[in-house]
Amino acid sequence: MPALVVFNRRWRIGSDDLVVPSFVEFVVRLAWLVVISIVFSLHRDAFDCAGGPLLHVFYIGTLTLISIHEVLLMIIMYISLQGTIIDTRPRHHMPKMVYTKALLHLPEVAWICMGTYWAFDDSVDCDVDVTNTVKVLVVTVWVCLFLELVGLIVVFDPFGGNSHVVSNPSTPRDLEEGDTETVMHQAGSRFKKMWQMRCKYLCCCCVGCDEHSQNAFSDVGQLFAEFFSEEVDLTPTDIAAGFILLKEEQDSRPKTLRSIAQRSQPTSTSTSIPPQVPEGGATSQRLENNGIKPWMNIQALAHYMKFAQAAYGWPLFMFGHLVTGPCRLYKECRCCTCPSPPEHIRNDNFCACHTAAILKTSQVDYEDIVFISLHNKIYEIPFFVALDHKGQSVVVAIRGTLSLRDVMTDLTAECDTIEIDGVSGALGHKGMIQAACYVKRKLERDRILDIAFHRGQGYKLVITGHSLGAGAAAILSILLKPQYPDLMCYAYSPPGGLLCQSTAKFTEDFVCSVVLNEDIVPRLGIVTMEKLKVKVLKIIKDCNKPKHKIMTGACTNVICAVTRDNSDDGSTTSLLSSSSRDSPRYDSIVTHFQESLQSAIVNSGQSRVTNQRLWPPGKIFYIEEADKSSSWCGTPSYLPHWAEMEDFSDIIVSPSMIMDHMPDAVSKALDILAERNQMPSICSGTSVVRTQPNSSDGDATC
Repeated sequence: MPALVVFNRRWRIGSDDLVVPSFVEFVVRLAWLVVISIVFSLHRDAFDCAGGPLLHVFYIGTLTLISIHEVLLMIIMYISLQGTIIDTRPRHHMPKMVYTKALLHLPEVAWICMGTYWAFDDSVDCDVDVTNTVKVLVVTVWVCLFLELVGLIVVFDPFGGNSHVVSNPSTPRDLEEGDTETVMHQAGSRFKKMWQMRCKYLCCCCVGCDEHSQNAFSDVGQLFAEFFSEEVDLTPTDIAAGFILLKEEQDSRPKTLRSIAQRSQPTSTSTSIPPQVPEGGATSQRLENNGIKPWMNIQALAHYMKFAQAAYGWPLFMFGHLVTGPCRLYKECRCCTCPSPPEHIRNDNFCACHTAAILKTSQVDYEDIVFISLHNKIYEIPFFVALDHKGQSVVVAIRGTLSLRDVMTDLTAECDTIEIDGVSGALGHKGMIQAACYVKRKLERDRILDIAFHRGQGYKLVITGHSLGAGAAAILSILLKPQYPDLMCYAYSPPGGLLCQSTAKFTEDFVCSVVLNEDIVPRLGIVTMEKLKVKVLKIIKDCNKPKHKIMTGACTNVICAVTRDNSDDGSTTSLLSSSSRDSPRYDSIVTHFQESLQSAIVNSGQSRVTNQRLWPPGKIFYIEEADKSSSWCGTPSYLPHWAEMEDFSDIIVSPSMIMDHMPDAVSKALDILAERNQMPSICSGTSVVRTQPNSSDGDATC
């Protein structure tokens, strides 16, 4: 940071990122230097043959070129190790070294071309070891040159010829105010078009190019252009180092949800309340007073999670049963019978593997499947409807993200209105509103729910889903609430940027969300991403340690599975310092984002990318892993808590923030809690309601 500028272009790599590639190349060239030296010394007299003098010259020239490269690589490594992420002054000679190395490639390529011709020339009749060494060498060099070309493509910035000029702090001072605004506007327009083209070329072959796709490409391009604007000169490794530093800072202070654990942690004498709360008891009354409905119990949460898992079909089933999966599905699949697909199962594959996985995971009978739709496009997601006789309910289960089309639906994160009777200004995630409306239209057009309730007289409606499916399920429950006032929605790992605050509060009566540990998705939103960007910028700016030490320390922690002590040189306190606050350019960048963030928080939650701050839906059942060390050698221990939406206003950087989002991890945690009948304690004001172990009616005391 800033990005390296050579050949009048900005590249996606910094001058402190060349340590590892230079070291790898140094080791490879050193190995060849040793091999060639040994072969040359052992076969010094073997060049008196046809073509021998040419190979002799090639050996000497190759040794000379490799030696020069080795010296240059050591210089590059030494320079790249100097300075800090922000302080690039000790590395100001790096462009000269890059130019020198590029020039050295010219004679090397010419020399390798001649060596290739000499080594594979049939007229050359020398010792086998001599010729074979040259053949292997030239092949290896060509492979290395190809890998270097791939590396150049990876770090190539298509707009590097313009972006580094726009982001240069000296440029605005050389332009008048109107000219500066024009340049920045033109740059922003280019970035938007660039992201739109990237989305189009990346996704068109997989998701098609219909009207929905074009609109999604435009929306996502606008979002990425705004969020990843080139006003911050960061490289990918700068961001990675910032995340590492931020994690260390977060680990050094109590987590955001630690207050939840303190205010609702069960006592040692009793860790649970009955899974089914008796009506009329004191516990039931306190549950109602706190907005917790009786159906929001651990047994129901664990039960309906199986339906949310089942919606993913055979891919998730096979992921959870890598060895035995095919055998488990064999009985339900119909690859050999070749029947025509039934009317109520649409778009399944030839063997009906998705249907088989749904039956196995949800543990319902084939006759209880009312409808399955596996049609998948942007804004149109798969779902199924089944009768759950155990819970006496009609279940609508919506699939989460499993395809590139679903990703485009996730990324269409602009705000859109939701029509709710009695609620004005209801806003939500545009892509998930579109997906929920698609499911609603499908249910109404084919009269699927009418058929289901005709077969299940007196049953209740349950809507469930995971991730994208959870967001669509929550919005679908809002849309269906007028027709089915007693419906219930179980949203597992829902998106954090789903509903505006008033709408999220509105859903607390009929939506129960489940969040596992440090899952990133329920904390993910445009505003939280902007807050994360500000934190990363600030922590990078205050860091006085070289990037390679940050990366090495993180790798050491992962390999050794240890946490640094605060007194260690790698601790956060030693990484952060005010000594690097003499960078006016990055002072202005951080101040700009701080002002943008403050405006986003204060002014009705508005941000510069979206028009409204969005939140996760309903009552939130938060599951915290009590002892992570036990999960390596035994059954993990979990603590359940009731959380507020505001508790998920910050992203927690953690190695488990992705794995905690996986449906199998959520299901495992719920199964463990259900087996122990473990539910959160109920808070009423400042008192904590806890179940007594000898309470016969499930009543509780404060």
